[in-house]
Amino acid sequence: MSDSLEKRLSKITTNWDELRAAHEPDTFDRQAATLRCELLQRYSSCAHRYILGATKNPDAAEDLTQEFALRFVRGDFRNANPQQGRFRDYLKKSLRNLITDFFRARSSKEDAELAA
Repeated sequence: MSDSLEKRLSKITTNWDELRAAHEPDTFDRQAATLRCELLQRYSSCAHRYILGATKNPDAAEDLTQEFALRFVRGDFRNANPQQGRFRDYLKKSLRNLITDFFRARSSKEDAELAA
């Protein structure tokens, strides 16, 4: 797959067997770690692009992409289920939540600064 296609969430297909194996509960062996790294490499650039498009802020996009990576490596995406829809939709929802939390925190900080 070309590099330009890999950067779009809508163009990435999910290998559910790999995703499940990478996020097996109570398991973090070498194979699971390797799979998580491979999956993270596959999704991180498109996640960054998605976040940058939503925030229009390169610094915020970098920080939020790192937060996404931490959550991915930590195993926070283990609840994804093919019976509940595509992984890219699950991923987009989690990215939207991450972005919403960022804007809420920024707004709260600005409100606190104005009140001071």
